[in-house]
Amino acid sequence: MPAMTCSACLPVQSAAKTGLLQTLLDRAADVLALGPASHRRAETRAAVGELSARQLADAGIDRSIVCRVRPVIEIRAGLMANLISLQ
Repeated sequence: MPAMTCSACLPVQSAAKTGLLQTLLDRAADVLALGPASHRRAETRAAVGELSARQLADAGIDRSIVCRVRPVIEIRAGLMANLISLQ
């Protein structure tokens, strides 16, 4: 038996599909618009990542700002062994 549809419901369903399609198209346009900027940021991060700390200091660049690198904590091996043995 074929599914019955209400003729009054069809405009609502097509409006919902149109709204969904428009939302998807808007998001796709946003992603495409951000593509070149995102690519440039990735290239910048890669270039900064290749520089030494001295080169960055000479240029006045803070690696943590450009690369969004989390701080690195250096722990002596003896201290780490001692902490692990306490478990």
